[in-house]
Amino acid sequence: MKIIEQSWQFEQKPADALEVLERAARNCYKSEAKIAEGTAETLLKALIRSGHHSVLEHCDVSVRLIIDRAVAMEILRHRIGAAYSMESQRYVSYKASMEFIKPSWYNSDNEMIPFSPEWCLSGMCEEDELCYKKMIREGLKPEDARVILPNCTKTELFMTMNFRAWRHFFELRCSKKAYPQIRKLALDMLQEFYKEWPVLFDDLAEIYIKETKNE
Repeated sequence: MKIIEQSWQFEQKPADALEVLERAARNCYKSEAKIAEGTAETLLKALIRSGHHSVLEHCDVSVRLIIDRAVAMEILRHRIGAAYSMESQRYVSYKASMEFIKPSWYNSDNEMIPFSPEWCLSGMCEEDELCYKKMIREGLKPEDARVILPNCTKTELFMTMNFRAWRHFFELRCSKKAYPQIRKLALDMLQEFYKEWPVLFDDLAEIYIKETKNE
């Protein structure tokens, strides 16, 4: 049994995103002749500032998330402009050491102190793993044995969204009102999206990344 950190990585990034989005936007006005160095950034900033975000739907970004089942269930609520492929507990049998995701409140220094939240979590995960594997050995299928697994069980989620959907995702999940576990993930992702495409996310980075520095 292992308790690991949640994580994520890019799977697919559009290399010419700004150019594609600019061509899409200028098609509306047939102003392609105005395309020059730096015009994409200027145009897209103006579109985002004015609330005309439909153009951002023309490019997708895919990521792979290593998260717990509770976070996955929240992410799957984002339906518009999104596609998902999730590790199945019905068909995947956990025969090796099982992995569980460390909660945002987890403090490894308290792990062995009896009756601490960390101690309870470690004990529950270890017991669930033993019971799950015993059920499999007794002939139950993974789809039957999975019912005893907790929300913190690790899962992998392949996730694709267009830029408009990503902005909506960050607006909701980087908020202080968001579930802390998903907020931690979303803030880390926003920083990397901002590094890749600053013109598309600089306004959100200014709000949410700056906000965390003041906490």
